[in-house]
Amino acid sequence: ASTGVAAFVVRMATTEKLNISNGGDVTLKGDLLIDNSSGVSILQLNDSTNNALHEFGTPGNGDLRITVDKNDAGSGQEFQLYMRGNNNDDLAFHIDHDKNVMIGASSWQYKKPLNVQGGSGSIISIYNGDITSYSANTNASIEFKLKTSSSTDDNAACEIRGFKENGTTSNTDRGLSFYTGVNGAGPGERLRITSFGDVYATNSTYNSFDT
Repeated sequence: ASTGVAAFVVRMATTEKLNISNGGDVTLKGDLLIDNSSGVSILQLNDSTNNALHEFGTPGNGDLRITVDKNDAGSGQEFQLYMRGNNNDDLAFHIDHDKNVMIGASSWQYKKPLNVQGGSGSIISIYNGDITSYSANTNASIEFKLKTSSSTDDNAACEIRGFKENGTTSNTDRGLSFYTGVNGAGPGERLRITSFGDVYATNSTYNSFDT
């Protein structure tokens, strides 16, 4: 910074729109539009201390692309999203260099492709918000999809479903069901836990699921 040097200011109709301080900080009073007729608009951020070049923009195909550390494929740097501040407690979301995703915590406990961490109690909520149907077996489910051969089209899945037991509006009886599948067929229900806590399997004498 140059001591005593005034800031460079751009005004339009006496209203300040751009300010460059004597330390080099730039303040823009308004929106910033980056428009490139070639279809590629990239904002580059260079961290000279760590020799890291980050990019934010569109590669020209309509996507929004954020590239972390374009210079070094072997670095350990992360993409991080902070809420409210920049302390560890404010770190809400990050992706490490191995493409593992962390949500809800500032430090990794046990790395997996998706890590959702929180305190005691419900951490993940899967919600079926459809307000047009209250029929029995309306559900919110988790699908476990498997690759079953080298073919790109060979996939199979299992499911766990939380379901409504009846078709009565405002009746909150609900249960939990487990779906598996045999070769050549889609998932079928194999196990059900009712709202009363009864447990039935489809290959048992209680395969009607009556409670």
